[in-house]
Amino acid sequence: MRLDRDQLWIQLAELVEGEVIGVSHRRMVVCRYREWKIACDISIRRRTRIRAAFSVKSDLRLKIYRPLMFGYLAKSLGGLVIQSGDYQFDSQFVIQGNHPQKVQQLLDDQPLKEQIHNNILTSTYLQIKDHDHRFAHFPDNVNQLHFQCQKIITDLKWLKSLFGLFQAMLDRMAAIGVIYQRPISSHLLF
Repeated sequence: MRLDRDQLWIQLAELVEGEVIGVSHRRMVVCRYREWKIACDISIRRRTRIRAAFSVKSDLRLKIYRPLMFGYLAKSLGGLVIQSGDYQFDSQFVIQGNHPQKVQQLLDDQPLKEQIHNNILTSTYLQIKDHDHRFAHFPDNVNQLHFQCQKIITDLKWLKSLFGLFQAMLDRMAAIGVIYQRPISSHLLF
């Protein structure tokens, strides 16, 4: 049985102990986790997005995705790719960022890498967007953890797992001193 979007959001909100907010086609599921809010919605381009804004201590940018042909080409030609130090993980993902040591420190966590492995599939990516990103609309001290899939995800188990990935990423970023564990003004979240 295929769920319509409203049913999907209602069930997802129950699974992640969140709430459905917004109207009509601009609805989203928002879940509070510690001091942060994690939101899932569908963009106007019909892509599933999950986002969480946070207050930054260190200017870390990151993008993780599974390589397609061009990703393998970039890796083989020595593009700006960071190695995590885990050969198996590095062979399956392209990792880009602005601070290799911080990225390696972030990814020096086996449970987090397992969650990335299970959730970041072909045609998806996980990214830390800073305030200078071309589509970002938040102040200098706020960045955003951003997941995007090139299609609409209707698998509730995967969506719930993605919320778990965000929780693990936020905890790990706080643990290594990249972000503050404090709330962001609600008008800056999404």
